[in-house]
Amino acid sequence: MEILSKNLQLLHFLDKEDMAGFWKLKMMILKITSHSWRNWISI
Repeated sequence: MEILSKNLQLLHFLDKEDMAGFWKLKMMILKITSHSWRNWISI
């Protein structure tokens, strides 16, 4: 729980631009991983 509260504090420090960048990065990672999963399954 202590780790979670620290993460929440960190989120409060980030502004909206940082959050948008974070979500873009997260979506990119999701796209790359889902793409590689499809390639792995098709082999």
